Order: sequence, then C-alpha cells, then structure tokens
Amino acid sequence: MHLGCCPTVKITGYRAAIAVIFIYIWIFQKERVHAQDSIPIPEPGYLVISGGLYSCLDTWATTGFFNFQLVPGCKWWVLRPQAGFLISFSGAYMIYAGVTWPARPVKWLLIETGAAMGYYENGEGINLAYPLEFRLSLSVLYRFRNSVQLGVEVVHISNADMGMPNPGTESVGLILQLPLRQYKAY
Repeated sequence: MHLGCCPTVKITGYRAAIAVIFIYIWIFQKERVHAQDSIPIPEPGYLVISGGLYSCLDTWATTGFFNFQLVPGCKWWVLRPQAGFLISFSGAYMIYAGVTWPARPVKWLLIETGAAMGYYENGEGINLAYPLEFRLSLSVLYRFRNSVQLGVEVVHISNADMGMPNPGTESVGLILQLPLRQYKAY
C-alpha cells in the first residue's frame, strides 16, 4: 500500500496489518463500565505462561518454546508494564521488559499487543545476529468469569536492523494469563 501524503513511505504486508490492529485498539481503548456497575472493573496483575512453536516460519529451525511473563496490575495511560523470560528447546533465550496495550472490545474478549526489548542469546537455534532484540506480540484471549484468560499469541523477535543480518523469527503458541488477585469479570 502506498501512502499518498508521504511518497517515500511504503507500508506492505504484515506492517499494514500491524498498523490496522494498533489503530483499532487505540480507537476502542477506553475503560469499560458495565451497565450494572457504577465503576470500571479493576484489572488484576497477571502471571502469563505460554508455549508453542518457536521459529515457526523457518522449517529447518522450528522448535518449541516456553515463555513466562509478569504483568503488574498498574498502568500508565493505557499501557501496562511487562517483564518476561523466553526459552526455546534449542537453547535460545531472551530476557525482556516492555509494555502491553490491552483492549477489551467486549467484556469476555481481550486483544492485547505488546512491545519489549531485551537481551537475546541464540543457543543452538537461529542466530539473530545481535544481543539486543525487540519483541512484538499480538494476543487474542477469552476472559473467564474468574479473570483467567486463555488464547493464542503471535510473536515477532528481531534486531530492527541494528545488526546484520536481521533474520528475525516468529513464534505462535497458546497463552494462559493467571490473575494475581481475583476479580469477577462479569
């Protein structure tokens, strides 16, 4: 897609999809007040556990992974802090920190994007060519009445052309968010 106002900027493929998702979340990001409540439901902090296929688009390097995250209950504007640790079955690992941007279009659905940066070590897996890596994530989760959230997550990790080459890697997996405090969601 070519933007008419900026003749030198081109947005293609997955970049356009990410831009549309961020715009959607920005438009619908407001505190939800349910009809029977007079105040918004407070968001608890979460312990996040996920796992699935690491380097899922590189058939020769595909392996499994586990990811552990802590998302405190505090927030700044619409952003929530996150800190995590990812480890793949091939020995690659990443320690990262950043922010998440949750949006709840309806009370039982959560669409969450995240951006983080951290230290990456490739182990015997794909070499991302630089120790500082950036992690972008998109999650779609179902929220149960006890605030537990379950869904799928897609993650992209790359060095943002800070080191050459910049192969990047994608992961897809199941994600489970366990509340640190219990709130009845609806």
